[in-house]
Amino acid sequence: MVGGDEIQNDGWLRATRYVLIFTGACYLLVIGPVIIEHKFHDAHMSPDFTHALEIGARVVMLAVCGGAAALNFAAAWGLARGKKWAWIMALVLGGLYAPSICMPLGGVILYGLLREPVRRRYLDGPATPG
Repeated sequence: MVGGDEIQNDGWLRATRYVLIFTGACYLLVIGPVIIEHKFHDAHMSPDFTHALEIGARVVMLAVCGGAAALNFAAAWGLARGKKWAWIMALVLGGLYAPSICMPLGGVILYGLLREPVRRRYLDGPATPG
């Protein structure tokens, strides 16, 4: 069995962590602001109402995208520390990304986590000497 230090130097596992960090950053910096940028201006609606609607939508998108980003960052952090919960969380995220437009990112995550030495390390725990 591959030890904890050796598995953390694995290139695919490192790429998996980078993909999770990249995806989290995209949620914060790109997806939330782009989705909310459509305007809520309708000639038949009160400007006060559209302003309140826009503020409400921004708060909701901040919560949704911030939460998605936090999940990605937490999974990357936990993987770096060898946590089983992070491996499971990253698998779920990779499974969600794989059938979407983020297929290449989901593919890297799933391939990086489902290879035998990595899977064994996170399911069985670190190898014990002797």
